[in-house]
Amino acid sequence: MKAEGGITFAQDASAQHDSMPRSAIASGCVDFVLSPSEIGREITRIAGSSLVAPWHGSEEATSEPNLADVIKMLHKATGVDFTSYKATTLQRRITRRMVLHKIESLADYATYLKRNPSEVEALYRDILIHVTSFFRDADSFEALKAQVFPELVKNKAPHLAVRIWSLGCSTGEEAYSLAITFAEFAESAGIRTPVQIFATLSRSG
Repeated sequence: MKAEGGITFAQDASAQHDSMPRSAIASGCVDFVLSPSEIGREITRIAGSSLVAPWHGSEEATSEPNLADVIKMLHKATGVDFTSYKATTLQRRITRRMVLHKIESLADYATYLKRNPSEVEALYRDILIHVTSFFRDADSFEALKAQVFPELVKNKAPHLAVRIWSLGCSTGEEAYSLAITFAEFAESAGIRTPVQIFATLSRSG
């Protein structure tokens, strides 16, 4: 839900059966912990926000001065440069944070970030929220099997391993998908080339 810019709620101690909300709260994935009536009021506020409408910003993130300022603050605080990051994803994550803090303009949010370093870290975590699944981009894995892996093993000694590095893994689905894809390729090609797959987490992982 957060990956798509959604906002999460859990009922507070007023819940008659609180095991589920307590579990959700403990996971760190809940934005608001409120009573049912307060949840209703907050949803009404969010629904009435101008930010709920799609943000029709530029695809070039750095072309918007305030967005460029946000990216610079993120870079300075975390060492990660989001200049070439997908603009629509950045906008979705930033909008989510703005709604949470009841901030209506990007300029005001940039000012808020300057005054609240902890929000810079919170935004960073939101941008790099784990979104993954097995064979997430099916076409890419088919391209590996048909085009990339054949080139990797061409003229390669049978005992030498193919080494693959999967960057920014979340919970390992990408690495396992690579292993399965290579195994399928090796079987269809009738080869026994060993493979080594290295998987590393993102900074937030």
